[in-house]
Amino acid sequence: MEELYEWIDQVDAAIAELAREKHKYVDVADFPYLCSIVNDMLESSSAYYDNLPKQLGVSATLVKKFHKFLGRVSLQEARVFADRLRSHLKSMDQAFEEPEEEPELIAPIVTTKVFFPAVEWRSVPPDVKQQIAELSRILDDIVSKIRRSNNAPESQYLTEIERQQLIAVLKTALAVLQAPVVEKGLLLKARETLQGAAVKAATKVGEKEADAAMGWLAGQGVSWLSELIQRIFS
Repeated sequence: MEELYEWIDQVDAAIAELAREKHKYVDVADFPYLCSIVNDMLESSSAYYDNLPKQLGVSATLVKKFHKFLGRVSLQEARVFADRLRSHLKSMDQAFEEPEEEPELIAPIVTTKVFFPAVEWRSVPPDVKQQIAELSRILDDIVSKIRRSNNAPESQYLTEIERQQLIAVLKTALAVLQAPVVEKGLLLKARETLQGAAVKAATKVGEKEADAAMGWLAGQGVSWLSELIQRIFS
């Protein structure tokens, strides 16, 4: 399981690099995390040779390029590949997740109440459903990362109270986003809280790759929330 978590963090780092990439085409060897993960997966089981392209929904040729650390692909192909690989690894994480006692360093999550000023309720337009689905995926990933962080307390970029508050806000936002109407005040609160987490994570960049990935993911959440608020409440 630790290796799987490490793979997910490495793919997050690769996704962050691809998000900053400006060239139309990229060399797969410039993203060694993606290549090494594919290589490890293919060598761990012969079944992956036939099934991995189908599981990721990409061509066998594309998988082969990353497996061989060789070749050029379009930036869009690389981004799609990384995103599909991440989704596949997350599905593996959920499949192997067991309701056992948490590791010693993971503090129990205490229920925290969320208070925010109600500003305005609006019906969710049909054309933002896909946007909400992507935002929900990002927020869910952030909650998962916070919960499984096993850094020592002094190495965490958020205090225990801040972690509990962030989880409470995001889980409330996730629940509201599934409803036919949404509340602006909650979305503003979620954006504000995520922005604070992104800033704090940025101060840890260079210490751990996971912190950089978390900072990038929080930043993505802020961007998607800002766009969603504008789309619904403008």
